[in-house]
Amino acid sequence: MIESENWVWFVEAKFKSDISKRTTTRETRDQILRNLDVGSNYAGVRPFHFTLLLTDTGRSKLGVDKVREYQDLNRVRRLLPHRADQARNLASVTLLEWRSIGALLERASQAEDPYEKLVSTRALEWMRKKGLA
Repeated sequence: MIESENWVWFVEAKFKSDISKRTTTRETRDQILRNLDVGSNYAGVRPFHFTLLLTDTGRSKLGVDKVREYQDLNRVRRLLPHRADQARNLASVTLLEWRSIGALLERASQAEDPYEKLVSTRALEWMRKKGLA
């Protein structure tokens, strides 16, 4: 979770698995819908953004399908009838692949600032060890 006074962003990172089809408390609710419910509730009046971070779209078919379905924010709101606020602060549902982060870190590793260079290089090395970049 990354947040500011003005917004909240949840990132659900998947490595070698797809999302869960059901959650412990509500078997009819998948992992993304749960995150949308919990995250938008946590955000309160601030706009809430959700991103599913994947190794690649082929490895998480259910996750990709659900993100595309939930990009219709009105559909999500209908699936959360228990929310008195109707999850009005839900602002976006997106996909991101690890390789995009790797490309960003590759560029950042060329930074002039020594600290930026160090941090981005270490993160990129970690991603390479995991086979993500």
